[in-house]
Amino acid sequence: MQNCLNNYPVFTPGNDGIEDEYFIPYDGTIKIYNRDGALLQTIETPAYWDGRNKSGDLLPMGNYVMITDKGKAVNITIVR
Repeated sequence: MQNCLNNYPVFTPGNDGIEDEYFIPYDGTIKIYNRDGALLQTIETPAYWDGRNKSGDLLPMGNYVMITDKGKAVNITIVR
């Protein structure tokens, strides 16, 4: 499992057993936004993220931003 705050932020959720989840070691809350600034998911961490939005749908391939409750931003890319 990758550690999204320390490793290169790319993962490939798709249930193929390779980089399907991303570990977020941060202790707090992470909010995930798309490039347009729409909030897609809020996660209490530390936790694994499986590339799904708050409705449980897999997000499409693309770039996203995770923001901690302390304001640190981490760019992440989903590849299919």
